[in-house]
Amino acid sequence: MTKFHPLSVYWLACTTVRESKDLPTDVPVQLYRAALEHTAPSISLIKPILNQLHSKLVRDENYNLLYDESRFALLKLILNRNRKGNDMEIKPELTADTNDSAYNCGRLLAILAATQDKAHEFKLEGPGVAERYFGTASVSPASVFPLLLRLNRHHLNKIGKSERYGGHEQFIQRQMEDVLVLFKPGKPCAPPTFPRTLDLQSQGRFAIGFYQQTAADHAARQTKSKNDKPNLESEIE
Repeated sequence: MTKFHPLSVYWLACTTVRESKDLPTDVPVQLYRAALEHTAPSISLIKPILNQLHSKLVRDENYNLLYDESRFALLKLILNRNRKGNDMEIKPELTADTNDSAYNCGRLLAILAATQDKAHEFKLEGPGVAERYFGTASVSPASVFPLLLRLNRHHLNKIGKSERYGGHEQFIQRQMEDVLVLFKPGKPCAPPTFPRTLDLQSQGRFAIGFYQQTAADHAARQTKSKNDKPNLESEIE
């Protein structure tokens, strides 16, 4: 069995297929050339990468987005090597001040999914917001985000009434507003305007935004949990 190295050419290439036996020979060749000659892998690779991501979200109940480093590293490479004009450069960590609509749509979906999880005290059974709507939201954001924002009001109200998480809804609301303000409204005092459709590269930036927001939120929770633990040494002193 091939040893797992998430940033090796082999494991990067495997994110484009369901099983390694289905891997076309030209994909590793493209990635070797990208490493040795600094070429840009084909934009067409984004589609199978996203297809496999969507399949895992929907069908694999054990899938953990945060452990899927290979997939998002390859997406980042393809997007950055194929940048043109004003295309957003994908940074290693969350970019909170970009006006890139696709990236921010991905961030917004991650926040909505996390809100739903907290509303159910992280015991949600069955598919949630991300699993149900990732595919549609990444292709046609305008058709789904107004619905998800209305649904999110219910989740925020539920958090507000929670004995454990009451008060957290205020932070989540501010977090959402920080993202929503980055979308330009169609006219003054109007709600944010989401893109009607996203092309393939934009869908890739959507996925990166979703991943990086999820990772940033997870890191913040880990830090808070660590800081909230009692310091036994200080108590003994």
